[in-house]
Amino acid sequence: MADQTSRRIQQRYDVRISVDFVYDGKEYQAQSRNMSVGGVFIETAAPLPYGSTVQVSFRVPAIKEPIEIESQVRWVEKDGGITQGVGLQFQGLRAKHVWALNKFFAGKSHAA
Repeated sequence: MADQTSRRIQQRYDVRISVDFVYDGKEYQAQSRNMSVGGVFIETAAPLPYGSTVQVSFRVPAIKEPIEIESQVRWVEKDGGITQGVGLQFQGLRAKHVWALNKFFAGKSHAA
């Protein structure tokens, strides 16, 4: 059986930036652990169920406005039953945001 890393379509990068998200009407702040043009892993204790939809917002230097994107929870990391972080898959990223992310990733380290 393939592990999570080998099933990924997009290369992930070690990127630590602030990420805001909204789930079930509540606003949260988190820190990214890694990111790709397909999604982001955020460190959060928020109880986000697998398959749930969240609205994510973050900034990268290549564009002025924040990237705001609907995302789906595709991975939940827990320790002792407590959520430590979640992997989010972006839904419908715009072309200018793909460009901005690729520019941001240039020269960054690939995630393990």
